[in-house]
Amino acid sequence: DHMAQTQVHKENRTLP
Repeated sequence: DHMAQTQVHKENRTLP
């Protein structure tokens, strides 16, 4: 679960 949350955060950071 923790890893999944990190992935989402990383993708969100890519957004402007």
